[in-house]
Amino acid sequence: MHPGPMNRGIEIDSSVADGKEAIILDQVLNGVASRMAILYLLLAENQKIIEYLKEFEKTPKKLVLQGGTILDPLSGRSKRVML
Repeated sequence: MHPGPMNRGIEIDSSVADGKEAIILDQVLNGVASRMAILYLLLAENQKIIEYLKEFEKTPKKLVLQGGTILDPLSGRSKRVML
């Protein structure tokens, strides 16, 4: 999905971007909701991740998921989680 904004004439030709079959604008409009839903499914619905986060004294402000590893930027701790 294209995250937007589109750079007409640089990354895509205007005739392609504005063509009747183009779906780039639909992708941009639906992209935020899609990414939010994916993050919800990965974080809020995954009991293993929820249980692991309970081990931290402070709730991390940001999580970085990288190849199945949860990184806590506050403490520097990490743990491999099989999703």
